[in-house]
Amino acid sequence: MPSNYVKQIAAELNDVFGEITATYATEENPAPMFNEDLSNFLDVGYKITSSSEWETHFDEYVGKYIHRIGKTVFEDKDYVSDAPDIEVSGFEYGAILQKIRVGEVEFEENPAWKLEKGQSYPYFDYNPVEGEAKYFESKTTFMAEWSWATKQLKSAFSSLSELMKLRNAIVNKIKIKKNMSTDALKWRLVNGINAVNLVRGKVVNLLTEYNEATGSSLTADKALTDKDFLRHSSMVMKKWRKFIERPTKALNPDKVLNWTPSSNLRIAFLVDLEGSFESYLYSDTWHDDYVKFSGYRSVASWQALDEDFDFDVRSALYLKTPDNETQVNFSGVVAVFWDKDGTMIYNEEPEETAAPYNPKGKFYNYFYSYDCSYFLDLGEPSVTFIISDYDTYRGAEPDDWETATNKYYAMSTTTIGEMTAIDGSAVTFAEAKQNGIFVKS
Repeated sequence: MPSNYVKQIAAELNDVFGEITATYATEENPAPMFNEDLSNFLDVGYKITSSSEWETHFDEYVGKYIHRIGKTVFEDKDYVSDAPDIEVSGFEYGAILQKIRVGEVEFEENPAWKLEKGQSYPYFDYNPVEGEAKYFESKTTFMAEWSWATKQLKSAFSSLSELMKLRNAIVNKIKIKKNMSTDALKWRLVNGINAVNLVRGKVVNLLTEYNEATGSSLTADKALTDKDFLRHSSMVMKKWRKFIERPTKALNPDKVLNWTPSSNLRIAFLVDLEGSFESYLYSDTWHDDYVKFSGYRSVASWQALDEDFDFDVRSALYLKTPDNETQVNFSGVVAVFWDKDGTMIYNEEPEETAAPYNPKGKFYNYFYSYDCSYFLDLGEPSVTFIISDYDTYRGAEPDDWETATNKYYAMSTTTIGEMTAIDGSAVTFAEAKQNGIFVKS
């Protein structure tokens, strides 16, 4: 009786040796490479879905003894988060987060150094310091429920320790899915910053900066392999690292006086920019500490991908802004700087509870629940970096708005990264500005 699961591979090994010694070619088969058949020894596994499939899983002695499972391994992997560190401690009582921002005090002349005889100097005037408060109240929640039946599972395992490995794998998989999902929500917070910055023109086009500074005509598709561009971009981004630390109203959509201490600064790079810096810039520079960038998280793509891993897709944002639901569809986002106080995540400790034992079904039910609040404060500084052949238009209404052809563009609402020309005679400048206006860089 031929074996059903043991394969004779003597002939295949002779072929392998012939491949190693380059003696496999014949007059009938003069191919420059050996056509390997990997199915001869590689086992890709199978799933048993019914009892009838056991017909081939018997011994080779009398063909009546069912094969035993000799070893069981569990897929139980660790998950390492690549999300930015923006979580803070939650609060147990109350529902609303109040964030107070104190206004500026006007300076006055000091009368102590210009005293006049007979002049009174009142000091009981009431001068309150202006301020504002923002209120955040939303909360997200979800739950996972699962059952555990020890008695019924014992028949499938050979020991208690093996059974507990299955239980640990289940618990770990639930926690990993929670971590993966909440990490994705963290990046959505960051994407919210990028989206608002694109619509409101708070972006730095590294390609435009380079071409204007050098008189070049480099295009976006060649930028990440150009050493001169990468050197210039490193310099520009280092400057912005200092700019965001200075008090200004220019770097937040709410136009309030603010700044970002270095301890608050969070940086995210698209992996393409990180890889280009490392491969084309740092490796070719004797003193790479002069150009090296540090203190950032890298991300493979800003949003989840299906099958397309091209740069145009991975660098794209395809979402609605959180403030007024403007549709954003832009390709070429490579980095973002932001203040951690602008992305606030107040999470509560996950709750794990168990229902009483079910004596009829002989199982336990376990419940895993998690509450978390995700707040985006547009009064905190941020800046988004892009590499694109299109640049945001920041000026006042141009004189040729109603007559220009193929000069002003808007983001497409359907195709990722595509721009469509604006017909200024059909839409006002104010209406177009709400959704972002772009020009060719």
